[in-house]
Amino acid sequence: DFLRVKSLEDAYAEIWSLAWNANLLAAGGMDEQLRVYDVGQEFALVKTLRDASDQIRGAAWSGGLLASGSHDKTLRVYDSLQDWAVVKIVVLPSEVKSIDWTGHHLAMGLGSGEVRVLDSQFRCGALEEDRLWDLA
Repeated sequence: DFLRVKSLEDAYAEIWSLAWNANLLAAGGMDEQLRVYDVGQEFALVKTLRDASDQIRGAAWSGGLLASGSHDKTLRVYDSLQDWAVVKIVVLPSEVKSIDWTGHHLAMGLGSGEVRVLDSQFRCGALEEDRLWDLA
């Protein structure tokens, strides 16, 4: 059985994506915003990211980096250690439906039915991106 520990009740729209990083919880959804909460501080709002022009469908962490995928056909990567600066924007051929990140591999499920996997590494403070393969 699961026991409800805490509830976040200040959501402004449907939440479609959640991603954990230690005590930080990123939540994105219909209102085109990605909010980051500190769960250890009673869901204190840490940051609201408003860069997307359509609903957020995916969020994933890798260390201090937070990626978000949107129906506006973009993937954005934010650096939580550098005042949430956008360090990479990838324009895609179709809307992002889901994302997951492990190590240096970032996978995206697109609305076209395509799965796209990127290899991401930091070099000189910038996120380098090379597409590894597409599964269609």
